[in-house]
Amino acid sequence: PKQLIDSMPQMPAASPAQAAATSALTSEANAAAEREILASKRCHLHSKPQWGCKLCQKFKYHLRNIAAQKAVDASSVPTMPSSDSDLVPLVNPIPINPVLKDRISTSVYFKSLFRLTTVEQVIDEIYNEADHAEPYSAGSQTIPSTLWCCMSRLFTLKLTRSQIFMMLENTQSPFIRAAGFLYVRVAVDLSMLWDFFG
Repeated sequence: PKQLIDSMPQMPAASPAQAAATSALTSEANAAAEREILASKRCHLHSKPQWGCKLCQKFKYHLRNIAAQKAVDASSVPTMPSSDSDLVPLVNPIPINPVLKDRISTSVYFKSLFRLTTVEQVIDEIYNEADHAEPYSAGSQTIPSTLWCCMSRLFTLKLTRSQIFMMLENTQSPFIRAAGFLYVRVAVDLSMLWDFFG
């Protein structure tokens, strides 16, 4: 059998140019498949998205989830704990509705936030992406909102007293202030509330 195997003609190894061409064809096929999926998800009523339309809103969240999944795939940065000794202790467990908590923890967008390793980066995400403070995204009862996903990421990072005050006193975005208030109201022990709201 060994002689038979040795006598069989060997397939020549692919040249670098052939490998590059194969890779390019694969990338092109993947991009075409992604365009086809996006076309099938796009609202058939509007050529330009109308955010009052539920179909357009679903398409928007689909795009956001695609971007979030790419960020998850590309991210390999571990979470770095805060070195500040002024950390504010959180209640355990944090009293969030179990259904909402489960939907946040399984959300692709929430998982993508683990690429953000500092409180400042999460606050920037709230500034750039949040557009309301409701627990669920507009027009949905299943997709957790940007602000609540970001706030849940802050729970894992844990804020210091100065960071909480920085959010509460922020003048650039009402949603950063809202996230600060919700963080304190939801996750900080009730005996400490007046330290921040008094």
